Amino acid sequence: MMSDERRIRRFNAGAFYGKKKKYAFDLLSKRIIGAAIQVHRELGPGFLESIYEEALKVEFSKNQIKYEAQKEIAIRYRDVEVGSHRLDMIVDNQIIGQGFGAGIFAFGGNVNLLHTTAARNRGGDGSAINVQAGSVALTNTVLVSHTYGITVSTGSTATLNGVLWFDNVSGNFAGTGSVNVGNEYTGNPAFAADGYHLGIGSAAIEQGISAGVTTDIDGEIRDVSQPDLGADEASFLDLYLPVIMRTF
Repeated sequence: MMSDERRIRRFNAGAFYGKKKKYAFDLLSKRIIGAAIQVHRELGPGFLESIYEEALKVEFSKNQIKYEAQKEIAIRYRDVEVGSHRLDMIVDNQIIGQGFGAGIFAFGGNVNLLHTTAARNRGGDGSAINVQAGSVALTNTVLVSHTYGITVSTGSTATLNGVLWFDNVSGNFAGTGSVNVGNEYTGNPAFAADGYHLGIGSAAIEQGISAGVTTDIDGEIRDVSQPDLGADEASFLDLYLPVIMRTF
């Protein structure tokens, strides 16, 4: 019979192992995002999806991130193989780059996204966000220049509070799932040359709701009470010119 002390030690060891696995997974996710950002910075927008995939392979190899591209897997139902499906990319045998949503693909669980900008993604089904299962909550979001802003499948739910739509060519919504929207706006985000920082006159400025986020994607201070929509908090240099009075 196991003593209470041994039970506690065994439980603590298991909890520690679980934390280590989660830490490793989170670290891998950050490395993948970092590689994708690097590719975007160097190539910019406008190329075919295949170009970005090849560039991402280069970045993964450079950073020693293991991956398999265009991997075909068998689909089984009740232990019977019913077909196959090709995955765009499997990274370190943990994270799948899938061809559903062009920007974000959510499958299962509950996802909460704060201050997200999705723009000009062209892979998958062309939607900025594709919710295949579970629920997604988005607060202070910019969804720009996609086939659809968001696609939600049957039985899934998306809740958006504070969102800017612009130039989603086939509409802001697709799918037969449940979509709840509040504080929505339509207008030009007026991005800077890099494609995601907000420029002067952006329709996203001061349209967000308080979400408790104190900094933006660059680590700059965010106005918590009346933030901008999306990942960037606009920051413009105030220029004060001296007034010269001449007396005669």
